[in-house]
Amino acid sequence: MRSIEEVIRQFEHVCWYPSAGSDFRALLFLSDWYYKKFDVPTDEGQVLPDLFVMTDMRGLHDVFETKDLDRYDKYGCYSYRPCEPGAKILHATYMGRYTDITVNSIEELQDHEFSFDRGIPCPEPGPNYNSAFLLEVEVESKKYDKINKWPATVLYISVQNEAFIKECIIPGKIRVEYQVLVRYGHCGGEIPPSEELPAKIVRNRKKLGIRYLISNTVYVEDAYPDGFIEPFYSISGSQWSEYGAVNWYKV
Repeated sequence: MRSIEEVIRQFEHVCWYPSAGSDFRALLFLSDWYYKKFDVPTDEGQVLPDLFVMTDMRGLHDVFETKDLDRYDKYGCYSYRPCEPGAKILHATYMGRYTDITVNSIEELQDHEFSFDRGIPCPEPGPNYNSAFLLEVEVESKKYDKINKWPATVLYISVQNEAFIKECIIPGKIRVEYQVLVRYGHCGGEIPPSEELPAKIVRNRKKLGIRYLISNTVYVEDAYPDGFIEPFYSISGSQWSEYGAVNWYKV
């Protein structure tokens, strides 16, 4: 089996989404198709993520529990769905548009043996803590009767977010070019990232190599209560987060 670090080093433009739960919508909002269709401003030579790293206390197969009935919430994120090749893990609709994400293949990686800090308020680790899976998926999005499809790669790791920073990102000198800090309810992790973590990530953005931050306003305000740079793009909370608008910042 390959290791987490071995996989990450194969990619140049990494996006990290802590406490992602079953929310795969970053694959839509940070895609070439979305940026072109909705005129999201870009820098000269900018390349969008080629790897989406999603971490959560629960493992991939804990998040997508096998039940008799498929069910997804108002944002299109499945609460009960086996994650396996051929499975649809996202069905999001908004004002006549829709996006589906389907799993093509899953590769199990080596367990990392991350530590677990019980001093951080969070649930107990699930039975699959330390597990990691590499998913190749197909994203299909429809707008104005035109259907577009593209591939994407997801690395899903069951780990405490703080442990991922201390034991993987920093020692591995991994650059997180795109950072997603979005909280939208029960599917974004039943408990959000510990209150201090999002603010710490924003304040330490240069150390982590972050160039683009996609975040709820609250996390930026927690880090910089006296004001922060203005976002260059924004979407309403109804598209992604019941905790308010989601903003794009160049940091």
